[in-house]
Order: sequence, then C-alpha cells, then structure tokens
Amino acid sequence: MTKSTIDNKALLFNYLCKNVAKALPATCSIRAANFSKSDISAYFLLKCAHNLWLTLRTADHPLWLKNAQQLQIDLGDPADLVRFSAHLKKCLALKKNNYFHITLAEISILNFLLSLEQRGLICVLRLPAKISSSHKSLPLNLSMFMTQDFYLGQRNNLNHLLLPIKDEEFQKIVARLYGRNFLFSQFSGHSLLKLLPTNQWILPVLSDLDQKNTNWQQNCQQFLSDKTLLKQL
Repeated sequence: MTKSTIDNKALLFNYLCKNVAKALPATCSIRAANFSKSDISAYFLLKCAHNLWLTLRTADHPLWLKNAQQLQIDLGDPADLVRFSAHLKKCLALKKNNYFHITLAEISILNFLLSLEQRGLICVLRLPAKISSSHKSLPLNLSMFMTQDFYLGQRNNLNHLLLPIKDEEFQKIVARLYGRNFLFSQFSGHSLLKLLPTNQWILPVLSDLDQKNTNWQQNCQQFLSDKTLLKQL
C-alpha cells in the first residue's frame, strides 16, 4: 500500500467520522471506530442510550457475514459521499435497526476474551474449504460457528496449540459478538479463521458499563460447559 493510498484512506475515514457524528441525533454518540486496512470499510460503535448500542458499517461492497447485527450503509461504487450524511439520518430514523443491549453473559465473555488474549490465546473457527478459498466472495453464515470445528488456539502459532472446543452457549455468544464487530478476523493456513478481540470497542464498553475486571469468572462458570474453557478461568 502506497503512502498516497494510506493518506487517502485516512482522509476518507476522517470525513466519515465527521459526517457520522453530524448525522447522529442528540441522544447518540460515537464510542469507537475502526477502518479496514484492505478496503474502505469503516465500522462505528454508536451508543444510543444506557446499554443501547448500534454497530454502523459503511462500505462500497456487501458485508461477507450473514446474520450480522449491524446497520449497513452502502457508499456506492464510486462512493457517493455528498448525500451520505442525509442518507444516514434517514436510516437512523427507521424503527427497524439492529440495536442491541449487552447482556451479563456477553459482558463476561468479553472479559474472558481479553483475559485469553493477554495469555496469547484466541478463538479459532475452521471454515469450509469452499469459503476459505473464496477470499470473502462467498458469505459466511454466523450459524457456522455452531456447526464447524471451533478451537482455542495460540495466536502466533496455531500449529503449537489448537484445542477443540464444544460449548454451544460460548460459541453462540462469540458468533453474536463477531457479528457486531467486537471481534475481527484473520485468515490462517488450513482454512482457519482467527478471531481477535477488537479492543478499541471492548474496553470503552466495559468501562461505560462499569463491568471491567468484575467477577466475570464466576459468571462464566454458570453457563460454560467445555472443560478446556473452564480451565482457563
């Protein structure tokens, strides 16, 4: 990626940030944002009330995830930025948006994922070969988190540590958080998808809800069943 490309992406991101903020009603605010390194996708975490959130995605192409809980704004190709702010205002005014509350179980899992990351451990999903080789041209249905092999692995060397996980509640919550952009992914060899915590989202949310470093271990013990996961608490 050239310096001019990086500069252009930074200018676009700044423009989107300013116009998202301008389009928001007085009760909403941007609490976190991140920009894709490979394309012009931008993600914004919006706080709309106490523990009422919305993930906003802006891009010039469809999201490759199916069943993701996000509000998506198509910028067009080429991107039409002149009408972006007005279009976003209309979308936010619609009653049917993917707003969400963060549950106690999700808060506990967010803390758990941060704890795992501090020890170099991450969640890993094995993708069907057809999807893995498609380079995001085929959609990934989040329901695959329940049907495909799921692991706990070492972030920097999956060949060194890859432990099978089978825990319906945990996998369901991780899939939901991934669909809200609280986790981002990296492709690895052998059709593996690394799932890494989006710290710039998770930390502000936990701080806002005053739920960082609480008794999340005890909460996790109430609904987790996989022995490998329980050993990490």
